[in-house]
Amino acid sequence: MQFTTLITDDNTITMFDNAYNEAMHSLSGAYHEAVYMHVIPSQALSRKGDVYVLDIGFGLGYNVLALCAEAVKQKHYGFYTIISLEKNTDIPYAMEHVCFNDERDTIYALLKKSARGEKITTDCFSHSVVYGDARQILSHLPVQFFDAVFHDPFSPAKNPELWTVDFFQKLFTLCKDECIVTTYSAAVHVRTALKKAGFIVGRGPEVGRKKEGTIATKKNTTVLPLDESYFTYLEKDPKALPFTDPELCDTPEEIRKRRKIQMHEFKKGLQVP
Repeated sequence: MQFTTLITDDNTITMFDNAYNEAMHSLSGAYHEAVYMHVIPSQALSRKGDVYVLDIGFGLGYNVLALCAEAVKQKHYGFYTIISLEKNTDIPYAMEHVCFNDERDTIYALLKKSARGEKITTDCFSHSVVYGDARQILSHLPVQFFDAVFHDPFSPAKNPELWTVDFFQKLFTLCKDECIVTTYSAAVHVRTALKKAGFIVGRGPEVGRKKEGTIATKKNTTVLPLDESYFTYLEKDPKALPFTDPELCDTPEEIRKRRKIQMHEFKKGLQVP
């Protein structure tokens, strides 16, 4: 079995992925994390009209569920077009183990259908899941299109290919100027990668056991950027060297090895490209 069921502190289910040796969500509350780490800081709920959302790392679908459920709860009158990217085609089987025993189950039943390949459209949202390597899928998505991005793959240590400077540079082209990218990671090399990709980088909220996440944008003035002195300080820290993947096709092992070599050279005082 690839997945092991876990109950988190908010009484919602997450899955431990045995292939990645990592849980899909914080054990302090899987659904709580989706609401407060992604949906609220993305400001998607405050946008009017048509809102376009990119969900990287669909997993059990909690970020999409939280967005749609909160929009219904708040009587939001916009329309959300949501595209989720996911690598693991076994996800629909894992979703069958999830139940909330409340109004969320109605929306989640629709997400189960979209996870199986249907494009779901309601009065409030449309949703589709695209399976494959997110690095290649990004090349087929429209530029300057998305109002919010939930960046929620496995951790940088386990899933480095989706945390590189090159991946974030590609993502940058897909975002509208006011788009907000949310992620749970506050790792210095992730923030450096976002900065090098052109994003304005700020602190995300503290949720559960996570001290803080990270948010990023192109020009959104509501995002309070990290002070430039923060990044100046990181220029002297080898741990802040980001992952790179120039052709967006390297294996996780190659990406980790390249950074390890660069860190070694950095420590020796050599110039890193």
